Amino acid sequence: MPRTPNPTDVMVGTRIRKRRKDLNMSQSALGAALGVSFQQIQKYEKGVNRITASKLKMAATVLGVPTSYFLDKVEHANGGFADTDQSALDPETGDIARLVNAMERIADPDTRRSLIELAEKLAVSSRRE
Repeated sequence: MPRTPNPTDVMVGTRIRKRRKDLNMSQSALGAALGVSFQQIQKYEKGVNRITASKLKMAATVLGVPTSYFLDKVEHANGGFADTDQSALDPETGDIARLVNAMERIADPDTRRSLIELAEKLAVSSRRE
């Protein structure tokens, strides 16, 4: 007998899917960023498999939202949920996901490596200022 997905796992998966789609990110791209297959992302999004806390934190970073985005919901009397964390709607939170999407589209590995090195140098120099 197949087990019924836990409602919380379904809610978290639904939020992952919504944010991924808002960013026009493929399941493959998110999977690559998290180190899992696109099939695993499908299972997370359906709530069939539970996502670990470490993967959820990583997904939040990749998707450019706070970790609370996936869980900050208040249950209404009718059983529905409403957002309580409006910071998750900030348009600037998608920068990391945009970068991951752009990196995924760079076919040349040397170019990707150069871009990563540039980002690392900029990160170091911005800490000094």
